[in-house]
Amino acid sequence: MKNIRITFLVLLIPLMIVAGCSSKCGKTVEYQIAWGEGGGAVGRWSGYTIDSKTKEISQWSGKLQEQSPTLLKKICKSNLKKIYNEIELKDLININYQEPANISHYIKITTSGKSNVIIWNPNLPNEITIKLNKFYDFLNKYTN
Repeated sequence: MKNIRITFLVLLIPLMIVAGCSSKCGKTVEYQIAWGEGGGAVGRWSGYTIDSKTKEISQWSGKLQEQSPTLLKKICKSNLKKIYNEIELKDLININYQEPANISHYIKITTSGKSNVIIWNPNLPNEITIKLNKFYDFLNKYTN
C-alpha cells in the first residue's frame, strides 16, 4: 500500500508542475506597439506598428501617428517575445515622458491592461532619452 502511494505521488507531482507551468509560462502577452518620428514644419509622422495578436508589422504615415497603416510583413513569435521582454526590462509601460521637440520620436505601447505614449527629442541626451533611442533602434531592426 505504501508503494502505491509513493508511485502515485511520484507521478502526480510532475504532472502538477507541468500543468501549473503551462497555464502561467505558456501564455504569450498580447500587445501592440507603435513607433515613429515626425513633427516639424510639415507636421508629418511616419513609423511602424507591431501587433502580437496578428503577428504583423504595419507601416504608416500621415498627419497623425498610426494613420493609414499598410501591412509590411509578418513577425515570428520568438521575435515578439524578444520585443516584449525588452519592454518589460526597460519598464516602458510605466515611463511617463512627454518632451516633444520640432522633430520627435514616438512610442505607444498597449497591453490588455495598460497603454502608454512616450514622445521625446531624440537629440536631447539624458538617461531616459538614451534608453528610449536604444529601444527605438532595436525596434527598427525588425522592419528590414
